[in-house]
Amino acid sequence: MQESTAIQHAADVLRFVRGIDTPSSRSAMLSTAIANSWRRCVQDYALDPGHRLPARVLDSQSLRSLHEQHAELVHIASAEIDWLYEHIAGSGYALLLTDASGIILYEKSEPTLAESFHDAGLLTGADWSEPSQGTNGMGTCIVERRAVTVHLDEHFHGCHIGLSCSAAPICDPSGALLAVLDASTMDARDTRVSQAHTMALVSLSARLIEKCVFLRHFRDAIMLR
Repeated sequence: MQESTAIQHAADVLRFVRGIDTPSSRSAMLSTAIANSWRRCVQDYALDPGHRLPARVLDSQSLRSLHEQHAELVHIASAEIDWLYEHIAGSGYALLLTDASGIILYEKSEPTLAESFHDAGLLTGADWSEPSQGTNGMGTCIVERRAVTVHLDEHFHGCHIGLSCSAAPICDPSGALLAVLDASTMDARDTRVSQAHTMALVSLSARLIEKCVFLRHFRDAIMLR
């Protein structure tokens, strides 16, 4: 990604948030979810789209404590993520599970791409909430509480416009947000519309994880099917 492209993207984001774009501009075609996220990033979080923010990563002790807290979730979700990985292996995606605050709990990607994803901040323990990393699949899904695709220059930060992310929420038995499942790629050659297939797979896996969490929670109860 050329630096000039990232700089131009940052300028476009600020023009949109300040309301000085024309109706024919690229940002006039943004979805409501992305547009609202861009506004939050500037107005609520005071983020700069042209400033590269290194991912905030938990220290080993904090991450160990978080894993202990979510041990059952990770155990259940990792099996489904491993299954999903077999269906998208070779397509250049990393599969990521975050907690409800946006901290990555579990990751799976092709070994040859792992270093590149880590360099981009997509690694276990990293904070991908909106206040930390701006508009992105995981963080925006947490705020929206629904499945979200953030494709290329729909990301807030210029340093992230090479990414395409599709994320779906996972709720606990009470309906509260428990986690987010995300598929991210740094080699998005397809259009945003074509990301629908990936989004469908991610949403299906999220629902299956949700179901398993529900069954595990009520394992000692009598359930009618």
